[in-house]
Amino acid sequence: MTATIITMYIFVLLLLLSQHYGKLAYVWLTKPLASFAFVILAIQAGAFYSYIGILFFIGFLFSWLGDVLLIKKQTFIFGLFCFLLTHIAYIIAFYSLGISILYFIIAFLVTLFLGLFIAIWIIPHVEKRLVMPVIIYMLIIALMLSAAIATNNIIIMIAALLFCASDISVARDQFMHAKFFNIVWGLLFYYTAQALLALNLNLI
Repeated sequence: MTATIITMYIFVLLLLLSQHYGKLAYVWLTKPLASFAFVILAIQAGAFYSYIGILFFIGFLFSWLGDVLLIKKQTFIFGLFCFLLTHIAYIIAFYSLGISILYFIIAFLVTLFLGLFIAIWIIPHVEKRLVMPVIIYMLIIALMLSAAIATNNIIIMIAALLFCASDISVARDQFMHAKFFNIVWGLLFYYTAQALLALNLNLI
């Protein structure tokens, strides 16, 4: 699994270089390969050995497809839908692991409160046709983060927080400030989150 993780980060580095220098053809090559690495990592960690593992694997597959669709701005909405399905798969997986309802309610209320400020910050910059999908997505990711916290699993909690942070970078890059720095920390957080979730399958 170590080799798969190293390979993933190598492709992430190549992806960052491709985006920095505007080499779209190389982005189309490196991004699917970087994302395919965490799919392979999940298989190596035993994704097919349990119902929960299969749920995570489904999430990883939708993530891979979402990553490909997000390469082009014209297919952003389809990529967003794929990640919506990813988070739904993760929510079901977290629930299946066992969650504290009290922690979930508290985390969800806090997440909604913080999400309101993020929405006020981002929504004015979103195209009208995308406002409702983005709001729905933000609600689902709030549920995902809350469910992750409610599992009381530190690896899952860190992964979910990193995933949410990476989504903020995508929103900034897509709707507000298209800067390379957003891409750097967003991709590093995102791939680290997916790797942690895949590796956690070893502990289930």
